[in-house]
Amino acid sequence: MLVARVFNQIYELNMSRRDEMKFAYLSEITTLSLSGRMDQACAYGNQPIAMIFGGDITEVIELRVPKDLFFVIVDLATHKNTQVFLSKLNECYPFAKNEL
Repeated sequence: MLVARVFNQIYELNMSRRDEMKFAYLSEITTLSLSGRMDQACAYGNQPIAMIFGGDITEVIELRVPKDLFFVIVDLATHKNTQVFLSKLNECYPFAKNEL
């Protein structure tokens, strides 16, 4: 995303955020990084957004938040496997198999 933004600004390409997001994603899948589209949310900086995914189409809605949002970020001091994480997350829908 950063490279797309920098090229857009340096070369005055006049791309929209959506265009930057599209080219960032295309560059990731072209290099076989297997990244998802959620990474492109950083194009909006500190603007809260909702991303809606439908096939090859990603809809972005800029949200108006009446109060500050606070986040807790935790380093679990371990490795991650995004594919396993998403697989486990998907097992919970539409109905979780257990409370955990």
